[in-house]
Order: sequence, then C-alpha cells, then structure tokens
Amino acid sequence: MVNPYNPYDGERQASELLPSAQKLGLVIKAFEAKHPEQLQPVIEQIAAEKFDAIIITQNAMFYNERKRLAQLGRAYRIATMAPADLFLDAGAVMSYGPVWSAMFRNAARYVDKILKGANPAELPVQQPTQFRFVINLKAAKAIDLEIPPIVVSRADEVME
Repeated sequence: MVNPYNPYDGERQASELLPSAQKLGLVIKAFEAKHPEQLQPVIEQIAAEKFDAIIITQNAMFYNERKRLAQLGRAYRIATMAPADLFLDAGAVMSYGPVWSAMFRNAARYVDKILKGANPAELPVQQPTQFRFVINLKAAKAIDLEIPPIVVSRADEVME
C-alpha cells in the first residue's frame, strides 16, 4: 500500500520487493491510498483480488491511521506488514523497520552540534543502522495465520 503523494517511497519499495517476490513466485501489486477515506475501499479491493498480505509503506497518513489499517486487515483477514513496531500495538501482524529511539537519539546529537555552532550543510547525512523485526502472534492468530517457527525464531521480538 502506497500513498501516491509520496511516490518515491512507493516506487523504491516496490523496486526492492520485486526481485525477491519474483524469485519466490509471489505476485506483488501497488495499491494507492491518498486519504484516510480511501483505506477501506483499497483494502476491499486487495481482498477482492485475493491478496494474502499488505505491506504498508512508510507514510505519515498510514502512521496516523495504523489502528484503522490493522482493524481493516483483521476484518478482511489480510496479514499486515508494517514499517515500524508502532503498528503492532495497533494490531498489525509484523513489522520491520528502523529502531526509532536510536534515530531520535542521533537526531538529538545533530541538534546539539548545530546549537554549538556546527554548520548543518557540513554534517553528513546518516541512514538508520539498527533495524527490528517484530511479530504479533495475537494478531496473526486473530486472522488464523500460522507463522512458521523458523520465521518466529528470526524475530527480534515476539508479541504474544
């Protein structure tokens, strides 16, 4: 699921997913939602086309609507994979993404450097270096999804 108002993220993620999906014989398709009122019709379309899961891309609107996305996933029995563990508390099945607390600490270091006189243009751009894979077994059970033990064993955290 992508928000076309932020096309770079959707295109980038789709291009990164496509080679792996093809190797595994999986079909992926981008579904677009620009506004919260489009979420239910889009998930209905995903269900009608018989997709088993939704990968939710990083987007502020999706973060704001994470509880609704998880509820719709449960209602239509579609597994939801999210870009941050914040979605799991809302009821998503899995998440893989950067550790937000580490990113915020790093941002605070940059603010400190700037306040002490550093030129922001001279500070290097940094990418996240810590990532977490989290599984919500309760959410999986709610849609009768059995996650293979090998996948569970690879998770950094398992919510039961």
